[in-house]
Amino acid sequence: MTPFFSVLIPIYNVEEYLKQCLDSLINQTLENIQIICINDGSTDNCPSILEEYSYRDSRITVLNHENSGYGFSLNRGLQYAQADYISIIEPDDFLEANAYESFYKDTQNFPQTDIIKYAYWNFHETNAEKIITPSNSASLTLPEKTFKISQYPQLLLYHPSIWSCVYKTSFIKEYKLSFIEAPGAAWTDNPFFISSMCLAHNILWKNKKVYYYRQGHVTASSNLKNCQIPIRRLIEIFDFLKEYNIDDFGILLCIYKRAFHYINIVRDHNNYRQTEIEPLIQKILEQLDPNIVYTELFSIHEQNIMREYSKEKGGHL
Repeated sequence: MTPFFSVLIPIYNVEEYLKQCLDSLINQTLENIQIICINDGSTDNCPSILEEYSYRDSRITVLNHENSGYGFSLNRGLQYAQADYISIIEPDDFLEANAYESFYKDTQNFPQTDIIKYAYWNFHETNAEKIITPSNSASLTLPEKTFKISQYPQLLLYHPSIWSCVYKTSFIKEYKLSFIEAPGAAWTDNPFFISSMCLAHNILWKNKKVYYYRQGHVTASSNLKNCQIPIRRLIEIFDFLKEYNIDDFGILLCIYKRAFHYINIVRDHNNYRQTEIEPLIQKILEQLDPNIVYTELFSIHEQNIMREYSKEKGGHL
């Protein structure tokens, strides 16, 4: 039987959490799923765990390769996906048992949809307690109908959370969507998030939460060690916008907001090195339309960043 969902799990040194993730998948109420575990050269006990689970459940396929990064792993997983729909699960996260049954119903009710994006739970676990809070996107209310991102570009302001989406496989293949291949996690979800949302003809937003996004552990992909990474991903995003001639005001507004947010993160970070980072930041600023930035939609701080750049270039704004 052809699986209805191909679930991609990029795995690197998460032995503490991997069993919980896999258990949440093999115990789904919807059984017709393909589980593709891509082991990115883990040096801990992940290979043994994967061997154990693949022996127990024939739906699990394990792909092993030398450490090559998050993007490489997901691209390899995309090549093996056999189902009509694709989803991505982080190996330290987990889902409710009815998650894919619920996703299936959404795909049947909205068969034209290229991407279904969901809210999720933030999950923080300590020795003493478990703290579960809704994602910021859970406050977002949109009509239950499909749309293009230009109609509701505010979705671009939230966490990329490519793992809180279901993607139609034919859409992924039509646009040859893939991940930037860079060492480590490297924020490669950002360009994929922006490109997929901008290219989709039919997006559906569902404010339901069945995914638990683990927070606060040392192996989390959100930990930033190299301050060049967010800015390089922004450069790739702007390269995409240029390639596809995307000039919609609302889309650009939200991506500009993300750009300023990342610039602030980098400049305030302990690992910030001015000589390494500022030339990259300048590449971002030179692509921003001043007519969009110098509006009341941007803060004084954001406008001042633009003015600082303009003065260095001999401008007068």
